[in-house]
Amino acid sequence: MIKPRSPDAPQAYDAAHHELGALRAGIDDRIATITSAITLLDDEEFLGTAADAARTRFRGLRSNLEATRNNIERAMSLLLLAHIGETLCVSAINAARRIQPLMPEASGFIALMQLERTRIDAQVAGALALLTQEVPEPELDLLFDAAGVPLSQVHGDNLGKLSPEASALINEHNGVVLESGDGGISVLLGVHPDEMDSVQPHAINTLVAGVGSSETHALGSYLERGSTLVTNTGTPTVVWLGYSAPESLLFDAASESYAQAGADNLSFFQAALAERFPAATRTVLAHSYGTLVAVEAAKTHGLHADNLVLMGSPGVNALHVSDLHLHASDPQVFVADTYDDEIQLLHYGDFAFHGRNPASPYFGARRIPDLGGGGHAGHWDSAPLHRAIREMNALQ
Repeated sequence: MIKPRSPDAPQAYDAAHHELGALRAGIDDRIATITSAITLLDDEEFLGTAADAARTRFRGLRSNLEATRNNIERAMSLLLLAHIGETLCVSAINAARRIQPLMPEASGFIALMQLERTRIDAQVAGALALLTQEVPEPELDLLFDAAGVPLSQVHGDNLGKLSPEASALINEHNGVVLESGDGGISVLLGVHPDEMDSVQPHAINTLVAGVGSSETHALGSYLERGSTLVTNTGTPTVVWLGYSAPESLLFDAASESYAQAGADNLSFFQAALAERFPAATRTVLAHSYGTLVAVEAAKTHGLHADNLVLMGSPGVNALHVSDLHLHASDPQVFVADTYDDEIQLLHYGDFAFHGRNPASPYFGARRIPDLGGGGHAGHWDSAPLHRAIREMNALQ
């Protein structure tokens, strides 16, 4: 019979972290063995159908093991964060109990800390489940599927499907709805609806949003950010909320499933922009968890973008910019960070919570310097970033 854990006993997140570390080491050994086998199979003396089948089989095994290792590493990061939170809560509870005889009101604080421990436990459980859970893609009417349809018709069809509140917000910003559906929307700002069928912009930005951007109340704030970019960069800007975004920064966003599910929608969208505005310079501005989506799109499907800017990233699933496929004559990848962005707590030198730290020199992105402060949302109001975007879009 399993003995129930005392409410006062700390959760053994650190022990679980250690066990997963041992499991990861074993998988690393297997990956090394398979890699050696692949190297031998790549010998030019081993040719033919059987050799090709063996190579394919071993590379598939290695890919599966690498995916498992990545999930283990993300689980280890979650457990480490939970261990820190649990340790702080237990320390605070013990300190409060020592003064409780003199301060009876400390009992309320103790109860609050116990609830916080319960919340951490529930969030860790949910986040660990998400590591292997499929995330549904939003049901969008893609701009890619409306080739040849005038934007005025696309806008009218999409606007008619929105709630009165969403329609009012978009009309307030003179927005053009390019895509809509259950759980997603894409809105073009900086081109007046009366001119949408005749304008061929010199450049166009796509804002790829991060955590919480799928929530109902998020549309207004992202339309404001898009309008800020239009005003300060002189460039029409799409607010692209075309994927199911995680709701919280640390626990829900631990899963890369959101990025994997939404990456194809972003690739389809940029391809549609390239078809409608072939002469325009296309700049993708990805923020926070949106950097995972943009990198996954560029790595897996390819992205019709001249410039990709990664801002406030918690890490990306690519080791180097050469892993990314930007369909442009002279593609450029940039990284931009505010100095006081709390997301940097998830950076560990060249690596980060979700893989490679794109600000690492080894990643190979060009840094946009001196953004200033403002925390995790400070990028949108950064004059140096606005200036850099104007330069990318040849609008000095």
